[in-house]
Amino acid sequence: MVRTWDDEAAESAQLVANDERGTNLIFRTMHNTARVAKNAISDEVVAIEKRGNATFADVKDLVAGTRGAGVLDAGEMDAGIWSAGQTQGLIHDIPTCKDQGVDVQYLMLRAMFLPGKVTPEETAFYVNLFKKVTETAEYKDYMEKQALKPIFLTGKDMLKFLEEDEAVNKSLMTEAGFVAN
Repeated sequence: MVRTWDDEAAESAQLVANDERGTNLIFRTMHNTARVAKNAISDEVVAIEKRGNATFADVKDLVAGTRGAGVLDAGEMDAGIWSAGQTQGLIHDIPTCKDQGVDVQYLMLRAMFLPGKVTPEETAFYVNLFKKVTETAEYKDYMEKQALKPIFLTGKDMLKFLEEDEAVNKSLMTEAGFVAN
């Protein structure tokens, strides 16, 4: 499934609609209380605990992190659990940077770096390995689902990119007042 801005907007709308009572306390009977967003999964965990003598084994499949990732990955608000505090009731909107007058795009670097003093043969091995990875269907699918740009750089091209990216980031951080003089 490819995520869209509409998916994000729908999730944001539900999060904004929640109030301070839109949470459940789970694991109370196990003396490890956690406050999570109220949804079908957390309601089910609460119900299991209310039956009595519940153990973690009784709820582990419901509270698994991989299930919670489905909330973010697929936009399914009932796919799993996620931490949420009562302060969610104070959130009335989720403006974008552009809405706030800051028209920026942010690039988050995802790269592999080798340690210093590797041989040219070792470098070639890993460059070829990662090049092959980028050609797989799984990699292409991941890049599309995560809305990532499939760029493969090595050597001088990568060094040039890093230098230019550092200059852009330093400029942005300086302009925003995050860099000390």
